[in-house]
Amino acid sequence: MTPEMIKANLVGLSPAFEFNTSSSIQKFIFPRDGVTKMTIWIACQDAIVHELLPAILPYMDAAVCWYHDHSALSCLKVRNAVSTLEQYTDMIWLMNTVIPKLRMKHYSKIKKMYNKHGFQRELLTDTLSLNFEHILHHLQYSLQIQKHVNR
Repeated sequence: MTPEMIKANLVGLSPAFEFNTSSSIQKFIFPRDGVTKMTIWIACQDAIVHELLPAILPYMDAAVCWYHDHSALSCLKVRNAVSTLEQYTDMIWLMNTVIPKLRMKHYSKIKKMYNKHGFQRELLTDTLSLNFEHILHHLQYSLQIQKHVNR
């Protein structure tokens, strides 16, 4: 998505994030229940981010490809973004939005995407807060499995 589209999506979030449309990568703290928090890095797809991915992604628990479901350009870029991210991590989530409303709509053809093992990637369609909670729950579950396997 364009930085302006990302900013429009973050305005309705509670607490609202002040997204700067001139910067490529920005860090936000997403508060949860007062004790735990999530650190969210938002990066627009551009040449600078593409060069920084090998240094950034090994330290991330999950990557989210966020795209506008009615924007043709955004839907085309999501395939390229996923193929780029797959080189570094397998924890990739697809998340769509329809905010802001577009005058010229293109209905998305992104229905199914698969990981390198042949499993279908989950498409998150709830609000940002619910999507973040879903990802966090999945990460906590995966961590419990890893602890059990490493015993």
